[in-house]
Amino acid sequence: MQKTSWVVEGADLELHFGLPHATGFAVLSVVMAIFGGYVGLGLAGQARAADGLYRRGLLAGAAWSLGLGIWTMHFVGMLAAQLPEGTLFSILPTLLSFLLCVLVVGIAAFIVSRGTSNRMWTALAAVVMGSGIVSMHYLGMHAIIGPYMLHHDVRYVLAAALIAVATSYGALRIFESKLRHQTLALSALIFGLAVSGMHYTAMMGTMVVPSPPLAAVFGPAVSSDILMIFVVLLAFIISGI
Repeated sequence: MQKTSWVVEGADLELHFGLPHATGFAVLSVVMAIFGGYVGLGLAGQARAADGLYRRGLLAGAAWSLGLGIWTMHFVGMLAAQLPEGTLFSILPTLLSFLLCVLVVGIAAFIVSRGTSNRMWTALAAVVMGSGIVSMHYLGMHAIIGPYMLHHDVRYVLAAALIAVATSYGALRIFESKLRHQTLALSALIFGLAVSGMHYTAMMGTMVVPSPPLAAVFGPAVSSDILMIFVVLLAFIISGI
């Protein structure tokens, strides 16, 4: 995809509805979500037959792996987005988005690791997981700073949330069947589609609007190059696991 030319001159900033993306990074972001789902759901499945401290360790690993998968997918996807020059990422909301994601998907992993297949509990876990994916996305979007503002079309927000919850439910229903490698792989694939489908649907409803340059940034911020190095390290960890 050709790099988009942006004009940033205060109020003369052009309006853009939907952000163009580099195809390679977009594909990589989906792969990272699937990898994170495979590791996280696999650990949650093992937690069904475990107890005590070992079970807690497996659930913690599942929460971190799922959270890493969602978080790396989001920020690889943001690196794929061709944002205007001068874009920075605020560190505090970036970290908070990750911690929130780990906490929420950890709750979902605990629910599905109970070992009993019940559609009501599965639906609850899907709502929790979908909410975690959506919350992580928009908190991560809040970390983006620059001489512009990002506005989100509420229709796309609702559509993204529906995709996240519905596909999370499908992934968890498959996961609750007898756990085999093929079942786990299919569940991870649908989980990856849930995360990436939500992300890119939400990005379709994102609009860049003019705003004067920020005089000060709340907390430290990093460039996309530094963020790329950090995300690559996390992607390597997930792949290694």
